[in-house]
Amino acid sequence: MALRIWHQSMAPLGEFGSYAACLEKHAAAVIDEGTEVVLHGAAPGSYAGRPPATVLAHSYARLVITQQVIGQVRQAEREGYDAVALATFGAPFLTECRSLVDIPVVSMAQVALLTAGNLATRPAVVALSAGAVPRMRALLRGVSLGAEIVVVGLRPAVTEVEIIAALDGADDGVAASFEQAAGEAAAAGADLVIPGEGALNELLYQRGVRQAGGLGVLDPFAVVLAWTEMLVMLRRRTGLSTSHAGGYSRPDDDLLAALDRADSRPEVPASDPARDRGTK
Repeated sequence: MALRIWHQSMAPLGEFGSYAACLEKHAAAVIDEGTEVVLHGAAPGSYAGRPPATVLAHSYARLVITQQVIGQVRQAEREGYDAVALATFGAPFLTECRSLVDIPVVSMAQVALLTAGNLATRPAVVALSAGAVPRMRALLRGVSLGAEIVVVGLRPAVTEVEIIAALDGADDGVAASFEQAAGEAAAAGADLVIPGEGALNELLYQRGVRQAGGLGVLDPFAVVLAWTEMLVMLRRRTGLSTSHAGGYSRPDDDLLAALDRADSRPEVPASDPARDRGTK
């Protein structure tokens, strides 16, 4: 039976050269026959032409850009997709997204770590830079389910733009830097390594990097698609779906409509103390 997956990246796919074409080829190699993966990214212009990692380092920018995912997940369900593969390590608004739809919303970071926990005792995640390590640790705390994780950064630091240029054929040292970072992780006790960014993972996949620093390299893109297929099949065969009884509680239709109207209101006008106190 046909299965349609809405793939959601927070990268501006239309601005990233051959990245989308590489992802399509990668997906075709790892999904089952009959599964269709449709790629989606951040809205054009979201990053003002700058590398996403540098923009998302700012908390306000991160809020404004990543909240797009809520509408995208809801649109996926409206359009009849069977599930959403949230293919970003940031997993933005994961709880909110799951609360608003019945179809599975699968976090790449979460299922990569769950898979790693079945294959190794102390996985490592490689971020794009040493400076990104604290934020990566904070992100992983929300999805690690208590696993002990080593986090290391590439040296020298790289941006997604540089990785995309490497995908497009430019000479680079990214794979060598990843090898060095994986060796550092192994020295810290890690026994499996995970590329902690989508473009980095894609470059390594396209280069055929399956081992680094003496450790196996987990492919989080393949993993998130495999988990998404599994959850869709479980829903079809057993009726299992996202629970809205607890932390993923869903607003009733009237409340949700009111919230949507409030969210679409124009910008707040200039402050008027009398108006704000309700005396005007």
